[in-house]
Amino acid sequence: MNLNYEKLTLFSRFFHVFGAILLFIISVLEFARLDITHTKIIMTVYYILFGVLIILFELKLTRVLDQFHFMRFALGKCLWCFFLTGLLFSIDYWLQIVVFIFFAVAGVFYGIIGIIFRNEEREIHEKYKPQDDYNQRGQI
Repeated sequence: MNLNYEKLTLFSRFFHVFGAILLFIISVLEFARLDITHTKIIMTVYYILFGVLIILFELKLTRVLDQFHFMRFALGKCLWCFFLTGLLFSIDYWLQIVVFIFFAVAGVFYGIIGIIFRNEEREIHEKYKPQDDYNQRGQI
């Protein structure tokens, strides 16, 4: 089986969006629980926010990706998944365990993709020229 970078990145986009859907499900179930505390409310809002960000990343919106440049690459997504794994570490029920394991596996998956296809990602990085309007702000 020949590994193809384009096919793996397409698969990883669906994989990442599925993770965002899992974050939304956790959020809905957390709000539906009767014993919710202030810290759980804050974490639930973060789950929703990060789920929306994942969807925006995978829609390849240029403006969002300019702000979060690391999400263009597999190693950046690897770090993002491990960050989410750290947030999900406060495990309360079985679905959080499933999502925790999902993002841990996704982090390893993205890390392997980033290492195997580092040359392809380096080419993408060289092609990408962010719109550097930071120096032109405030100038008329």
